[in-house]
This record gives sequence, structure tokens and C-alpha cells, in this order.
Amino acid sequence: MPHWDLSGVRARLTAAWQSLRPSAKHARAGHEKGGSRISFRLDLARVLTFSGLALLIAAGAQYGYMGYQQRALQQRFERQQQQARQARLSGQAVADDQGANAIMRLVMPTIDLKDIIVPGTDYTSLLAGPGWMRSTPLPGRVGNSVVAGHRDTFFRHVVELHPGDPIQVQRDGKTFTFRVAWKKIVTPDRTDLLGPDPAVQSTPELTLVTCYPTYWVGPAPKRLIIRAVETPAAQPVKTSTSSSSNRAPQYPRQAS
Repeated sequence: MPHWDLSGVRARLTAAWQSLRPSAKHARAGHEKGGSRISFRLDLARVLTFSGLALLIAAGAQYGYMGYQQRALQQRFERQQQQARQARLSGQAVADDQGANAIMRLVMPTIDLKDIIVPGTDYTSLLAGPGWMRSTPLPGRVGNSVVAGHRDTFFRHVVELHPGDPIQVQRDGKTFTFRVAWKKIVTPDRTDLLGPDPAVQSTPELTLVTCYPTYWVGPAPKRLIIRAVETPAAQPVKTSTSSSSNRAPQYPRQAS
């Protein structure tokens, strides 16, 4: 029988097999790379979770602050209104507040809004309620009174107002009733719309201002302007149970 020398074949097969197997060094490198990816994903998940919780806490704190401020202002407003009514019943003169300590309530039956107006339109003031622009007349006086509010809090639903809808401002024991004349969506530089309408000479006006679109994420690029004109006292005021004939039916909103 012939003798076959297989030592060379065996060596070549062993070398080929070793070349196909990953080295321990490469295996460790792959394991470390996979572990770093898993670690990165876990860290990212923790960061996103923490950020989400922080945003929820901040939003909750903001709404809690607004609710607290409005409750305190409502109580103060009711006391002031009661004092003004008692003074009138006793024949005493009630001074028309000059604005420094003005407490007013804004009522919009169409959108179920009843909030206290705060003097000023700075950041802190608008957290507590709709803000009356101090450089404009008090609502009910001749001229154009401007009230601003955040689109994501107090003025979330003012976009739903239509011409003819009533707006009331209560102050010093009196109620001043306005009706929406028009609304416009404009760029922020249209400050000319904050002035009085030359066509309305001696009738008090009220202008509501907020950012637009309402549900825009980030700084909104537009402004929503709603102009209302005071209604004579003898003219009946439309309540929230009635609506314009050309308005589509809407589901009632849930109370927040």
C-alpha cells in the first residue's frame, strides 16, 4: 500500500480554519462596541425621560400658579365689587379707578371665559391672567382699551369669537358690554391696529391680542387681533346659549 504524506495538507487546513475564526482581540473589540451602543441608548432614554418629567413638572407648576393667582384675584375682585355696590346704595360716590390698582373681570359667554384682568402685559403679569396694556384707556372709557393674553392659557379659545359675540368687562361695580366688530390675523408689526378706530368717535372700544396660530409649537409668527365696540346699555346681550345662524354646530368643550 502506498504511503501518503498528509502533514502538509493538515497544516494548510489548520491555517485556513484559523483564518476564518475571529481572533480574541477582534471578539473583544466587537463586544465592547456593542456594549457602548447599548450604554448610549440607555443614557439617551434616561435623558429623554428626565426631560419629559421636567417639562411636565414645569407645566404643572405654571398652571398651579395661574390657578392660585386667579383665585386670589377673584376673591379680591368680589370684595371690591361688593364695596362699590354698597357705596352706591348708600349714595356715596365711587371713584373711577385710575388703573394702578384696577381689578377687572373679563367675561366672554360664547367661550365660557371669566377671568380677572391684571394691570400690565409683562411676562409675570400674563402668567396670572389676561393683561391690560397700561398705555391704553381703562375698558369703558373713550378710546381703545387693549387686553393681551397667552394663546396657550387664558386666550386659548378667543379665536372662536365671531362678529356680534358679546364681551363684558366688570370693574368698580359696573359692567361694560362690548360686541365683536371684526377679527384679523396680522404680522407682529401691525401695531397700528392697537389704536382707536377713527370711524368711532366717542364710543369706547376693546381690543384683544394674542399670538397665532393657537397650537403653534414655539414662538408664533402671527398675531390675532379682535376688535369690539361698546354696546348701548339698552341693547340686549347675547348669551352663550345662542349662536350665529351661519355658525356650524360644535360639541361642548370639557371643563379643564
